[in-house]
Amino acid sequence: MTIPRRFLPPTAMLVAFEAAARTGNFTQAAAELNYTQSAISRQVRALEDRLGTILFVRDRQRVVLTNAGVSYAREIREALRHIGAASLAVKVNPHVMSLNLAVPPTFAARWLMPRIHEFLAAHPNVTVNFSTRTTVFDFQRDPFDCALHFGKVPWAGAESARLMDESVVAVASAGFAAAHRYTAPKDLVSAPLLILSSRVDAWEHWFEMNGVAHDAVTGPLFDQFEPLAAAARAGLGVALVPQFLFAEEIARGELVPVLDTVTPSEHSYHLVWPQNRKSNPVLAHFRDWIVAQSDAAQTQRGSPMIRLSNSRPNSAELSPSTVLSTSSVCSPNVGAGRGGKREPLEKFSGNPGIRYSPTPGCSMVENSGFERMPSEWVVTSS
Repeated sequence: MTIPRRFLPPTAMLVAFEAAARTGNFTQAAAELNYTQSAISRQVRALEDRLGTILFVRDRQRVVLTNAGVSYAREIREALRHIGAASLAVKVNPHVMSLNLAVPPTFAARWLMPRIHEFLAAHPNVTVNFSTRTTVFDFQRDPFDCALHFGKVPWAGAESARLMDESVVAVASAGFAAAHRYTAPKDLVSAPLLILSSRVDAWEHWFEMNGVAHDAVTGPLFDQFEPLAAAARAGLGVALVPQFLFAEEIARGELVPVLDTVTPSEHSYHLVWPQNRKSNPVLAHFRDWIVAQSDAAQTQRGSPMIRLSNSRPNSAELSPSTVLSTSSVCSPNVGAGRGGKREPLEKFSGNPGIRYSPTPGCSMVENSGFERMPSEWVVTSS
């Protein structure tokens, strides 16, 4: 749809108005834009005349936005931001195609960034621009081609492709875990819980999945996983984190699972894009690539964790179809401090065909027992 030119005021008018609306003062707006105060006043008056609407109430040295001015300022500010972003993208990458991608910060840093070089190598004329978003937004207002999103779909006015599920684990510092020694999910009802603001229902879902009655969950809020995990490492309480994103900290013992329980999250990761951009060829290439990467990552992560009984497992309990995860087969650092008994893996090497399903950083051994695994790895049980 073509907008009549009479509804498209000159940029100088809009910039002057936006600065005056934001600062609430023509003199401050003039100083910001290197104009005179009278020039700002003339631009705003000309804009009002063009629109046929009063945008400011002028009271001696003070100006106040009218209701129409408040609404118009909000829309114009967004429009100018879009113009600036588009101009910057063209200036920085004048000869390449670009993809503007909204990403959850921790998922992007820990999962996407180690892989994105493969996509860029396969598409050298494409530039991917990243901006962090943790909640649903309006594609009409934010200039993104697509978004990586954890949560519910469908998204209004958008299409999506499901990427992967996740499981979460309750973690704390080693000192906190040793001091409290929780033994069952119900013990966490009275624990100090750390809450991610974009997943405020995560603890409620965790309690429900583990069959625990609970009242409203309360605790400090964090807007991203990184400060949430930092708070857990500092001993401030228990945090729910995606197991696959924090596997390295767990393996190093910086974050310690307070229970031998891994719980599926309520939602999944998706790639979401607005319907009016679905024909974008760069988006199509990226969609195909990230779906393939997600499928490969889920396959590598393997089957869900089995829960071992209270007694120490032995080779007779491990059938050829048994799957052991790193919550059961782990390094001494992971198993330490949880009350588990240790046995060398050679004890279980008499069962060829047992499949070991590792988290990142561990080796896969199939159909050959555990003979090739490091001898210092252990089997733990609660």
